[in-house]
Amino acid sequence: MIHNTDCNEISETMLANQFKDSAILVTGATGMIGQNIVRIIMELNELYNANITLFAHVRNRNKCNIVLENYASIPNFKIVECDITSPFFKEELSGRYIDYIIHTVGVTGGSLQHLQRPMDTIDVSLRGTRNVLDLSKNTQCKGIVFTSSLEVYGNTGVDKPYIFETDGGYIDPVNVRSSYSESKRMCECMFASYAKQYGIPATVARLTASFGYGVSYADNRVFAQFAKNIRTADRSCNMVRVGDELAAELSSYGISVVHDRTLHDGESYNDAYENSLASIQSYLAKYPSIVYVLDLHRDAVQDANGTQYKLVTAEDPAAAQVSLIMGVAHDGWQDNLRLAIAVQEKLESQSPTLMRPITLLNYRYNQFAAPGSLLVEVGAAGNSLDEALRAARLFAKGFAETILGR
Repeated sequence: MIHNTDCNEISETMLANQFKDSAILVTGATGMIGQNIVRIIMELNELYNANITLFAHVRNRNKCNIVLENYASIPNFKIVECDITSPFFKEELSGRYIDYIIHTVGVTGGSLQHLQRPMDTIDVSLRGTRNVLDLSKNTQCKGIVFTSSLEVYGNTGVDKPYIFETDGGYIDPVNVRSSYSESKRMCECMFASYAKQYGIPATVARLTASFGYGVSYADNRVFAQFAKNIRTADRSCNMVRVGDELAAELSSYGISVVHDRTLHDGESYNDAYENSLASIQSYLAKYPSIVYVLDLHRDAVQDANGTQYKLVTAEDPAAAQVSLIMGVAHDGWQDNLRLAIAVQEKLESQSPTLMRPITLLNYRYNQFAAPGSLLVEVGAAGNSLDEALRAARLFAKGFAETILGR
């Protein structure tokens, strides 16, 4: 994975020696930037025995348990759950030994957030930053860094190939969209002021537009919306790969399998069912002996904030859960449902929590094309490829034994 490679390359620098045996506070630890910083720090501990104590400030512990679940049981990883704008933030961390603070908190997610919640944007930036700076003063930390934004440059009014730190442009102070850029400017000034008046070792890092691993599914910025509508065409890591695994496992039971590896949503997501129906009908005409049609999909389970959840089995956390979606808006749907129930019962006897409840919906889902048709959702958007592959193997075992009468 590219993200893991990046983390490893960063952790291979001299950071392990520089921060060995230190305590680091990361605010906004479940945000895109914060969670990646957390991962790098924890990599230093794992790979180089850096013995860094990491305080992960979060607003929602449940989200932290999902986003940073790999670290929950590690003694050096300590969750600090509180509102950064409240006095409790400083009270919760007062008396703690903290060497470095990385302040990443901010209302992000695009212009819509700042237009609809301008005072929240300002409050989190200014009051939150003031609390963090007071904490750095009280703990006499060795360094504190603020992740600012290129929006502080404003509109320079000129077409320049490069923008330098000394450049500054116009920001309309009565435009509520400026709540983000103006508050970032003020936070930078606060960092400079604390450094001047109190001798705080403060640093400002102006980041460009940031996008990557950990960006919220609810982010409404243009590039995030664009990315959400991109489905990888790499068959080695999309649902085609899951189909390969399923086909191989079924074949091991002596079952003849035809696996259609076409990307039916490659050109248009909305035409996926129409495209897949054409493939199904073509194969049925070519191979009239086909008895069963399995249509593989992946689910998407998220909360109101856009956090993607993974679905795993209780008895085998390395396996994603599977669900059968059955359409009832066509003749003969009962035959498909009987097959679904038989497969469900077999799998529940083998892996009690592998299968989610069967879902009946008033659609056809191409299941009218042939008896023995199942729509099989393997895992969700939050699951890894390995978890989906493991689930495919488990499902294949139960399906094969059902149709073979074992």
